[in-house]
Amino acid sequence: MTASLDIEEKGDVTSKEIENAGPDAPFWSPEEKSLVRKIDLVLLPMVWIMYFLSYMDRTNIGNAKISGMDTDLDLTSNQYSIALVIFFIGYVVFEVPSNMLLSRIRPSLFLSGIMTLWGGLTCVMGAVKNFKHLASIRGTSFLNDLTVIGCVEAGFAPGVLVVIASWYKRTEQSKRFGIYISAAILSGAFGGLLAAVIVKGLEGTHGIKGWRWLFIVEGAATIGVALVAAFVPPDFPATSKRFSERQRSVAVARLADDVTAMTQDSEQLSPQRAMVDSVKDWRTWMFVVGYMVIVGSSTLSYFYPTLIEGLSETLPPREQIS
Repeated sequence: MTASLDIEEKGDVTSKEIENAGPDAPFWSPEEKSLVRKIDLVLLPMVWIMYFLSYMDRTNIGNAKISGMDTDLDLTSNQYSIALVIFFIGYVVFEVPSNMLLSRIRPSLFLSGIMTLWGGLTCVMGAVKNFKHLASIRGTSFLNDLTVIGCVEAGFAPGVLVVIASWYKRTEQSKRFGIYISAAILSGAFGGLLAAVIVKGLEGTHGIKGWRWLFIVEGAATIGVALVAAFVPPDFPATSKRFSERQRSVAVARLADDVTAMTQDSEQLSPQRAMVDSVKDWRTWMFVVGYMVIVGSSTLSYFYPTLIEGLSETLPPREQIS
């Protein structure tokens, strides 16, 4: 099996030696670092943009609400809250089935495919007429549309984690995951500004309200990026065509070394035994509680536009403050 050799063990290594190395030759530290940099450049920017749009499509309903959606659809506060909750029901229930499906489909096609679906459903949101009745030629109601979006988006975040874990060692994953998750933070920061530009700039264009254009434009942007994403992110290390045969060999070997080090002193468990042991472990339930707290706090982003609008109405005029 291909093994890693440090510079100190091998001596000076020239780029020509690395270039001429066969697929089964030992790989050197400079070669591994070069490969990791290439993986970063090929994988991280694309999944960052995809998650940025995912989070923006998920939260744009809050900006649409204060832009006139609640008035045009005659939504009550309870109906709006129900619409938000419905999304997370589908999102939670379909995470495990989507992971099972991912193991049978190329990650690039799987992620771009579900991204195309939720982008199309986001566009459909721009055609809703009311809370209960049919809203589009697909026969999808406003409530059911959000449910389907939640089911479709459920596979995205776990899918990205699978891809990251397939390319990086354990010691490398946390930093890359931090970069990936930062897209949600920036999406929340700039989503409102972008929504304001779309709503004000397209208000009344072709007789369509600005909040409807918000769904249409952002959904169309998501579909456009999804079509590009079908060709950019690499698949699994052993099969990716974005890398040479030598690079694929090194990618597989370095992960094999990492797995060997991780399982060297560990007992091998069957999937059934591993599931039972994880359910019995109190740390699993602590992670569940922590995850629910994180998800619950993230839902505040759906109400930020409404809160800010309420604050602007309660503050006294600038003349009185001065």
